[in-house]
Amino acid sequence: MTFRAFFFRFLPSRILSKLSGALARIPLPRFLRKPILGGFARIYRIDLREVEGDLTSFSSLQAFFIRRLKEGARPVKEDQALVVSPVDGRVLTAGPLEETTLLPIKGARFTVPELLGREDPSLEGGLQVTLYLSPSDYHRIHAPISGRVSFWSHIPGRLLPVNPFTVRSVEGVFPGNERVVSLWEGEEEGRGLWMVLVGALNVGSIRVLWDPELETNRFRPRSKEGRSSRPRRFAQGEEAARFELGSTVVLLLPGGRARLVEGVKPGETVKVGEPLGQWIGTGRPGEREESPPEPGEEAPSGFPP
Repeated sequence: MTFRAFFFRFLPSRILSKLSGALARIPLPRFLRKPILGGFARIYRIDLREVEGDLTSFSSLQAFFIRRLKEGARPVKEDQALVVSPVDGRVLTAGPLEETTLLPIKGARFTVPELLGREDPSLEGGLQVTLYLSPSDYHRIHAPISGRVSFWSHIPGRLLPVNPFTVRSVEGVFPGNERVVSLWEGEEEGRGLWMVLVGALNVGSIRVLWDPELETNRFRPRSKEGRSSRPRRFAQGEEAARFELGSTVVLLLPGGRARLVEGVKPGETVKVGEPLGQWIGTGRPGEREESPPEPGEEAPSGFPP
């Protein structure tokens, strides 16, 4: 065991993450908002021209961290043939799942069932894309396809850093960290995918619109699963979740059903709505046991601003 692995094994990551979340939520006096938040924006090179509202409208660092963007800043035109990026971030890995179920992430290897907490044979020979959100990135998460979240689960775990060096140095960071797993079923048969939101050190919490009562980063975390007979529909590019401080998103696409678009490779940056993959066939990940929503059914209300 390396010193780094030993250090993180005994690091009180949940306490530190709760503390950082509490500090980020401390209200800022109005006269301090511009210098503090402006300084943060300069350090991390955040483009304030696309942010909705001015700096004085954000009551805390966390409020700024989960900022909305101006209308039109991330235009997304629904295209049933595409899988688009759900976040602004950097591509860490992109390509086929190796050896049917082994998933290489940033130099580490683990199995898809370890990540998802369950088996899914349709992912054999599939694709994966891993997107890392830095402190400079927009932290709201959008629907990668038009469809419904028919199943989701909250898997408690550690809150270790997810930077590349730590993941390579400490075994099992991704499948060991707290995460929210969701199964998305597309409008057409076979065009569905898994999206995994991975928690990390100093991530205040993960919030999802398909289950607004879900709480992550608790001192006594409990696993939770959900399956709806009338799952909510999300339009491609619609807001679906958020990180309250940053982390990583993993997309898993079924085997033989999609291909990555040109230019999606490690090291490249992507924005919400930019194409990641293109569908080429039919079939679907997971099992479909539910009926679609009735016409006119009201969707759950969204997050507050």
